[in-house]
Amino acid sequence: MGKCIFDFSKLRGRIVEKYGTYSAFADVYGKEKSYLSRQLSGKSQFSHDDIVKIVELLEAEPCEIGVLFYTLKVS
Repeated sequence: MGKCIFDFSKLRGRIVEKYGTYSAFADVYGKEKSYLSRQLSGKSQFSHDDIVKIVELLEAEPCEIGVLFYTLKVS
């Protein structure tokens, strides 16, 4: 099995729904927009601390973590 590629489209949608732009979310997240961009493009992984903070900021339920962060991209 090769490298897992994750689909962050639900996460992206939730960010835009709640904050309007990735830049606005990055400010609240406390990270540079480029850092967030690398995470959302799969070039950098989300740490456990990142996931916990993002779930809190998006007011997501813990049961949504799988859908937001661990949905596999289908080719």
